[in-house]
Amino acid sequence: MALNFGKETFSDNVNITNSFLEIQTPEDLAAHIEENVKVLKKYAYPGKRIFYSILIIPKKDHSPRLIEAPCNDLKRILRKITDQLTYIYQPPACVHGFVCSKSVATNAHSHVNKYFVSSFDIKNFFPSISAKRVRGLFKNIFFYANDNLIDLLTNLVTLHKHLPQGYPTSPIISNMICLQMDKQITKYCKEKHLFYSRYADDITISGNSKRLISNIFISSKAEDLTLCPDFSNIIESNGFSLNSQKTHISFKSDRQTVTQIIVNKKCNIPREVYRSLRVLFYNWQKNGWQYAANEYAKFISDHHYISFRNDVNSPMLTDEQLFKKHIRGRLAYYTMIDAQNSIPSTPLTKLWEMYLQCTKEHVPMSLIENNVFQLEITYDYEIDGKSNNFTSSSTGFLTEKGLFTCVHGLKELNQKYDIPENTNVEVACLNKSLSRKFPSQIPIKDFLLCEEDDIAFYRYKNIKPLSNLVINFNYLPQISEHVTGYGIPGGETDVYPIEAIVDSFKLDKSCVRITPTFYKGMSGGPVLNARQEVIGIILEGSSFDDLSRCGLFIRLLS
Repeated sequence: MALNFGKETFSDNVNITNSFLEIQTPEDLAAHIEENVKVLKKYAYPGKRIFYSILIIPKKDHSPRLIEAPCNDLKRILRKITDQLTYIYQPPACVHGFVCSKSVATNAHSHVNKYFVSSFDIKNFFPSISAKRVRGLFKNIFFYANDNLIDLLTNLVTLHKHLPQGYPTSPIISNMICLQMDKQITKYCKEKHLFYSRYADDITISGNSKRLISNIFISSKAEDLTLCPDFSNIIESNGFSLNSQKTHISFKSDRQTVTQIIVNKKCNIPREVYRSLRVLFYNWQKNGWQYAANEYAKFISDHHYISFRNDVNSPMLTDEQLFKKHIRGRLAYYTMIDAQNSIPSTPLTKLWEMYLQCTKEHVPMSLIENNVFQLEITYDYEIDGKSNNFTSSSTGFLTEKGLFTCVHGLKELNQKYDIPENTNVEVACLNKSLSRKFPSQIPIKDFLLCEEDDIAFYRYKNIKPLSNLVINFNYLPQISEHVTGYGIPGGETDVYPIEAIVDSFKLDKSCVRITPTFYKGMSGGPVLNARQEVIGIILEGSSFDDLSRCGLFIRLLS
């Protein structure tokens, strides 16, 4: 049995979905999202009152981008509506914007190693979605609703008769509006052997040969990009138009980019980015962070950091913690991009090592202690008429996906027997605050067990980690790479860290040997790389008095 951790199961949300779809009146909506109907009507029908603010943010071409941001109370209500719509909308595979587990990186990965890559921009994406279209969408969704409810919902999520950029509901509603267009373009591209993806208003279509270009462009000359009518008609028939100034095509001999990510051979970032960061860390170690920050600021060309570059009094250049946060954020973003590749980037790994050397940062034990648990279980079972006892103490860890541990901490591997009903796993939280929220016992029947990989998984409900351990699925560590495993050895009550080096691989590279070894009882604990991402689960270790066995962990694969 394979465990899929990348997608939410829809079955858990069926009851929520059905009850929301059956609302008929404004009062039903208010009750469903636990709000006062008078408050909803106040925001839906504001009269001359203004419940939003306007922000102007420069686009990449320096033209203004209008953001209409709702007041905090309205924002809270809109987020509740967004949560409900999320259960209803099932995004097609081509959609990568505003979708859980999707990103600009997954969008770019769809177009890696193609002969040509073409990109398009939907003109005035949010403003072009009228209140009339939103009302029609709600009429189709809420079959039992009266006009009062449809009007209320439409007025809550629109402003000045359009979908406002800045409202929490706008992203998912725009995706729902685009559903028909996405299906039509996907069908068209499949028939023409093309690849299609959309990230918000950015459309990308790619292909593996020159002859396929004619299905998108009548003329593919850079100075005269003329769209094929069959393709452009799909866009226009769905109420959108493309910005001709942002229509591009690139070939294998060019630098091909999708949502600003290079995709010629793999998902990558420009070499000049690596170089600028290497220089930054060199200056940091030699001359201190402030000198490094000022030198680095001179070379930043990203439009988001124009004020940072020009203002010598910017907090980014005077606050060390803020500057560290900025650089760490950029590295994390590049890591998200690199995670799409089967083999991690060696230069990026070195950049992380340089960053940690400069900042002297380590994984804070508070982060580990907030998310690592001690698991204990004992029960009697029978095999071939013989009575046996299983007693185990192991480690588990909490992520936004759920609780992970190893199967052999819950049952004997490769042995078929029935675990007695009502058997519970005793869970000890090291963090007292979390222990009040997390169950002290979990029925073993609630765990998903994958004996083939020795991974056990429990999907908790209504419990959020105090601070998330982030998983990098499919991460392949390199030989001699530094990793750290965390667990609670048998008889201990505290988390124990083991800093180790990748020694070799086992089987199909799903299991990784490390030295020095882990300790018995740490099985089920997380293994983190230098970027402080969870990349695996501890499987084997040695007792304190016999360190002859190699440590072993299994990689987490999506």
